[in-house]
Amino acid sequence: MTQERLQKILAHAGVASRRNAEELITAGAVTVNGALVTTLGLKADRECDDIRVNGKKITEEQCEYYIVNKPKGVVSTVVDTHGRTTVVSLVKTKARLYPVGRLDTDSRGLMIVTNDGELAYRISHPKFKHEKEYRVRVHQHKGSRVSLDELIRRLKKGVRLEEGVARADRVETEKQNSPISATLVIVLHQGWKRQVRRMVDVCGWYVGDLQRIRIGSVVLGDLAEGASKQMTQEEIELLSITKAPV
Repeated sequence: MTQERLQKILAHAGVASRRNAEELITAGAVTVNGALVTTLGLKADRECDDIRVNGKKITEEQCEYYIVNKPKGVVSTVVDTHGRTTVVSLVKTKARLYPVGRLDTDSRGLMIVTNDGELAYRISHPKFKHEKEYRVRVHQHKGSRVSLDELIRRLKKGVRLEEGVARADRVETEKQNSPISATLVIVLHQGWKRQVRRMVDVCGWYVGDLQRIRIGSVVLGDLAEGASKQMTQEEIELLSITKAPV
């Protein structure tokens, strides 16, 4: 008899990511052996206990893992109320998949799509320190006196956003087109909404194009825009074994 946290069981079953599983619990959508559960922390046995979400008993799904090269204009959700193309729809499978993290509609590049909620949690939570690498074309705002060197220095030192101090782990200049335009490679492990765009904007520059090219050990490579491919077992294992700091 193995007891695990309820949100972890739901994530492993492909019901939702661990974070969304927590929301299902607190919203009163989950029962264990007929008893409603609304607080986090309860443990259960996935093999012995009757665990249901909205009255439907959970069952273990075969986990699937895909790399997707998201184009601009595609939304990083499972469904979209405005009828736009979703990143999940780019993967041809009957499994119920969801994206790991997000790229805003104007951004493009690497996304991971899976039904393994536990792996999704490990990739997206900053405590596991999975790096995200971006190729970013930046331009100086009109009237700004912040040089490219100063922009890079500030991104490395950290800038204050609503959530706190946002700091890039690494910033390198890939190509400088002019004193007011360049392509940077930015690496960070935080994952706040539109973080790179907001960090650059605070410094007196703006993002013209943003492409994610790496998540942890998984690289985009030459995968065509709009295409998807299954992750290798090695890629999955490398993301899975990364430990959070003690």
